[in-house]
Amino acid sequence: MSRNWAFGVITAILVIAAIELQAWVFVRLAVWSGALRFYSSDIFVKTTDEQLARAAGRGPLGWPGTDGVRTAPPMSNPACGSAFGDSMTYGSEVEDDEAWVHQLSLRLGCTVANHAVPAYGLDQAVLRYELGATEGKFVILGLFLEMIRRSVAASWTFYAPVEPMIVYQVKPYFALDGESVRLHPIPDPPTRQSIAAHHLGDYYMREIATVARFPYTLTAARGIYRRLVKTDDYRRHTEKYFDAAHPSGSGILARRLIDRFAQAARWRSARFAVVLVPNRGRLSDDVWSDQFARDLTGRGDTCVIDLKPLLRQHAGSVAGTLPTNPQGHYTALANRWIAGGVADGLGACGITP
Repeated sequence: MSRNWAFGVITAILVIAAIELQAWVFVRLAVWSGALRFYSSDIFVKTTDEQLARAAGRGPLGWPGTDGVRTAPPMSNPACGSAFGDSMTYGSEVEDDEAWVHQLSLRLGCTVANHAVPAYGLDQAVLRYELGATEGKFVILGLFLEMIRRSVAASWTFYAPVEPMIVYQVKPYFALDGESVRLHPIPDPPTRQSIAAHHLGDYYMREIATVARFPYTLTAARGIYRRLVKTDDYRRHTEKYFDAAHPSGSGILARRLIDRFAQAARWRSARFAVVLVPNRGRLSDDVWSDQFARDLTGRGDTCVIDLKPLLRQHAGSVAGTLPTNPQGHYTALANRWIAGGVADGLGACGITP
């Protein structure tokens, strides 16, 4: 009987070891491929000197290293305003004179400076406005959903992992602090330890990504569970980040950051306008952004320009979908539509050159 017991124990150990080995292989392959957002436990230790130097050289906003605006064909008209946002306001994948901010300048007969930066979060846009010099009597915040998602990330490492997952695109971020927000600047100087500490508040690292460590069976189970349960964080229903009840705090954070932007505009005696730039795939069912737009409109000190109704109308004229370029940014034609919508919205709010 003792021999049978010993044989059973050995068999169980071998089975468990085999399962653990298979789980280890699965997790290691997933780490390398970026699947399921597994990451190595020593990811910050492996941060290279080159990555640290790059983080140190990009300034307090993460990127770019300068405060320049997007170039556009020269205009003799005076400056009347400025625009901030991410690539959807910058006008990625179109020429300088095709971006909607430049087209808006032509419609208004004055220069609207394009301070938008591709890949920016709402947090970076707020800081860029606070830290930079602007001209004109109004300021536009071009708000795209991904800007709200990026605002709960300390970098792009876990928000949009590469293969294999490495530390990259370190950025500042704000965290909810009682009734206010608290800034977490990029560590200065950036070290492996300080960047690791900087990520302690990163929503994607804490709640979406899974550290690859023993026991790997549990690691694999946790990663698969998160992938199945947290589908919204894998770009399925990401519009829920507008919701004030989202577990990341993104909805509340976005509203407070817009409050902060509006306050900075008041200090500069500038009218403040928020342009809601929709995702082409969410023109009809984006109920969270509808509520977000209503909340902003209720503020009273903000001109809210929701482009969704306008772009939905245009989409109906081109087979039901908006024209976009290969990377998902709007084409020159769609940029002209946006410029017209923004010009009309500014006029409706009494914001004219």
